[in-house]
Amino acid sequence: MKYILSTILPLLLSQILWSQCTPIDCSASLPVYGGICDTVLIAGIANTAYADSESFVVTDACFDSGILDPTQPGFNVQVTTIDNFTFSGLPTGLTAVTNAAVYVPVVNSYTLGCMAVSGVPTEAGIFSIDANFLIDVDVYLFGACTGTPATVFLDQPFVYNLSMDIKPDATFAGLNSSYCQADPTTVLVPATPGGTFSGPGILGNTFDPATAGIGTHTITYTVSAQQGVAVAPSTNTSTMMVTIATQVTYYADADGDGYGDDNTSVQGCSAPSGYITLPGDCDDTDNTVNPSATEICDNKDNNCSGLVDDGLPVYQYFRDADNDNFGDPNTNVSTCAVNSPAGFVPNDQDCDDTNPGINPAAIDIPNNGIDEDCDGSDATTTNNEDLEKMELTIVPNPSSGWITIQTDQSRLKTLQIIDISGKILQEITDFNTSDLLDLSELSTGIYLLKATDLKRATTVKSISVIR
Repeated sequence: MKYILSTILPLLLSQILWSQCTPIDCSASLPVYGGICDTVLIAGIANTAYADSESFVVTDACFDSGILDPTQPGFNVQVTTIDNFTFSGLPTGLTAVTNAAVYVPVVNSYTLGCMAVSGVPTEAGIFSIDANFLIDVDVYLFGACTGTPATVFLDQPFVYNLSMDIKPDATFAGLNSSYCQADPTTVLVPATPGGTFSGPGILGNTFDPATAGIGTHTITYTVSAQQGVAVAPSTNTSTMMVTIATQVTYYADADGDGYGDDNTSVQGCSAPSGYITLPGDCDDTDNTVNPSATEICDNKDNNCSGLVDDGLPVYQYFRDADNDNFGDPNTNVSTCAVNSPAGFVPNDQDCDDTNPGINPAAIDIPNNGIDEDCDGSDATTTNNEDLEKMELTIVPNPSSGWITIQTDQSRLKTLQIIDISGKILQEITDFNTSDLLDLSELSTGIYLLKATDLKRATTVKSISVIR
């Protein structure tokens, strides 16, 4: 069992160790004696995972010994074995390994091989890497490499030189993608110190949005490094774009009506939650009040014009202290309300607002010194019989149009149509009782007809209008 393990385990390990790359056949581009396909490894970045490989060709071609040793030309040689690869000059963190331990060229042909370089380099710079190995060669004194060689040289040292560029990490932190012009200066922190920042707003390793100005700018960091066994410095550059925006005033919109409170504002390049750019709200607690609102009669400045209930029709109402539906012309209010306020009526025809028996609808009692019907004077008559003779009949009643006033008087001094609120809708002076009275303009309802004869006797009758 020990023998089996000691035999198989090295074979398994060798398969793992020598399987990190796949050779590429570049023999067509090489001399007959073979060589390495490319001597420049791909570039990498410090502290970043790296992997690359280079292929080589080993042939059994016969060639002049001066190729291997310029001091010993003139002999024909033939490579029989290449082995014992070692590598030097690599940056810390990288290792190199070939895909096999020993390479023997195929008779009358060639064998392919490769070396893999991988890891995470922690040093930056230009590196000169030596792939060192030993070769066994047969030397022939005359003619082609046939027959028995004159001599055999074993384990002759040889080297392939490779170049590798590991760039320093040029990234940097501390720079946002956008700023307000009024934002404070920020400090930039490079991954690899020692480089130089450049671009608008840069001063040393700081960036000032105000100095950079409005717009989109490119900030660049350039750094060079020669670390470890590097033979020369390597330079790398990185850039970041940054946009500087102008500062805007935002207004609180607490009621969500699309207009902000002029007295509550902040400045910035983006709106905080609950803030907008449109000001003009004169009451940010009421979303029905803003410059786009329609002014209504509610004792508010709905449209934020600076005036309350502006642009609305104004109505005048008069105090009706005695509740007789007639108002005092000396006590009034003006409002946009269509309906009368409590205790007020839309007419000013009461000549005594302390007595409900005195108003234009009242019957004037003659000769008592009181103007009960508010026509400007007290009615006079020789005796009460004159008043009693004032008879008045309306035909037809109810009516939908024309009516006839039937009375014992041929003419009336005045004839008034009054609505139930006390408003005089129609007044006719010197009315001929033989004429018809047109009620077609009146709406359905109850109205008062007040007739005053030439003796100033007054009669009030109700009329019912139907449609």
